[in-house]
Amino acid sequence: MTAERPGTQVPPSIESDSVARWIRRRRNDGPISGDLAHAFQGFRGTLELVEDAKSALAATAPRRRTPGLPLAQALAEFEQGLARASASMGRWLLPAVDEQWAVCRSALAESAHRAEALRLGDAPGGYEELYGTLVDLMEPLDHAFETALYRFRELGL
Repeated sequence: MTAERPGTQVPPSIESDSVARWIRRRRNDGPISGDLAHAFQGFRGTLELVEDAKSALAATAPRRRTPGLPLAQALAEFEQGLARASASMGRWLLPAVDEQWAVCRSALAESAHRAEALRLGDAPGGYEELYGTLVDLMEPLDHAFETALYRFRELGL
């Protein structure tokens, strides 16, 4: 693992996530502008909120010895997490990442729309349908935030 800049700890809630593992590595291409470093910290905060929301939703899946959270409760936590992530988006808007920012904003909106449709519709019947539904709810987020992270990496972070 490469050395990190001071103050760039990976939030514990996303440390094991594949996207978060990318955050810990940083190219050493020279000095980074303060605005870009501040935007990256804002991005990391948004990503942590997204990962927390996804974890809340994934808690509906039954485990070996536990039944999982009720879908309504997990869905409410997921929607609240998406709302918090959306509210934090302004902390990392910069011209250098505005295209990726817009993609992430759209992904948050799409996941929220899918969650609302599920909340207002019928609950999935059985584990296989539940699993597919959970994947569908989270799907827009992964690629969008990976792309944004890649852009920050291109910029030297």
